[in-house]
Amino acid sequence: MAHFKVEPITFNVPSGEIRASILGEKSTACRLAAILPGAGYSCKQPLLHFLVQAFLQSGDQVLTVDSLYSEDKTWLSIPTKEAALSYVENDTESLFQHIHSRFPEGIHTLVGHSLGTYSIACALAKEVVDPSQIIWQCPSLHNKWATLKNCDKRALIIIGTADPRYELAAPFLSNSSFIAENADHDMEVPDPIHSIELLKRITDYTRTWINETDVDISQLERNIKLSPDQRLFEHQAALELCDELARAGQRIHE
Repeated sequence: MAHFKVEPITFNVPSGEIRASILGEKSTACRLAAILPGAGYSCKQPLLHFLVQAFLQSGDQVLTVDSLYSEDKTWLSIPTKEAALSYVENDTESLFQHIHSRFPEGIHTLVGHSLGTYSIACALAKEVVDPSQIIWQCPSLHNKWATLKNCDKRALIIIGTADPRYELAAPFLSNSSFIAENADHDMEVPDPIHSIELLKRITDYTRTWINETDVDISQLERNIKLSPDQRLFEHQAALELCDELARAGQRIHE
């Protein structure tokens, strides 16, 4: 795995300090990706770790939030879900104000995993962030599910059909959504080998989506499933078709 510059950073928010890291070198051409993890799912765990690597290999700079609410004793002791979400919402507004001060050029790609997606929805509602595109990974949006459909940003939603939140998300899923059959909230399926294969598919799918502005997602999903021999066959068939069209064009002008 390639090594990239890592700069620790701390943001002071209402609940205390939020630790974060800036990965990669700043350049005039690079874009900023910001990643908000789940309550207990960190940026070092597979779905986010390999996504961070994809951003870095594309030349982007990445801001990862490294603090987890599952490690916050105060948050864990909050008696009601509503109060716990309010706690997160207050932190979110402050966090994005700090991020804007540090990165006035703005966030290009905003990524949220589980509770991190709720933070994104809160930030959008308060208009404290204006990314170019959003990745909603295993969304957990509580009373903000309509944000998936109402948000005018280019977006990719990743969710499994065995996720307890899938039925809540289903009415708001777009054609570009990555829906994994039988995958739970951690994007795992009962067979561990198939879970590894699913991780690869999600990484490939997301990496292509990040770098394409007008990609046909249904075709992309199909292409990911093709074997190398099948891809070569289709590539050769496409070249032959181009040759035939070229010859047809020559006959028309003769």
